[in-house]
Amino acid sequence: MEDNSLKSIDIDLNAAQNGELNEGYFTALGGQIQLLMKIMFGGSSAVPVSIRGTRGQLDSFTRTMAGEKKYMDAFNRYGLGDKRTFASKHRLDSAVANFERATGLKWPLK
Repeated sequence: MEDNSLKSIDIDLNAAQNGELNEGYFTALGGQIQLLMKIMFGGSSAVPVSIRGTRGQLDSFTRTMAGEKKYMDAFNRYGLGDKRTFASKHRLDSAVANFERATGLKWPLK
């Protein structure tokens, strides 16, 4: 089992505006979001988290993370072909589009 207690999550949602985008940033962003998802599904909660951005960016990030969780919950509970899962996926896609507009970043989970 992986020990996440030594890791920290540090996400800068202003990276696009600050000209800090490169392959390393996107790799790190994907890994950090993956770790946050593990925490949301019952993993370690002792991981320090720092997310920087404007209020709009933070709100869109929060909505997108919540959408990911709701979609995975619906998928696990009802299966891929259920209308509730489709509806959850549609809401997630909308949240992802809003996140990408607000931050200029591509959502790493597709």
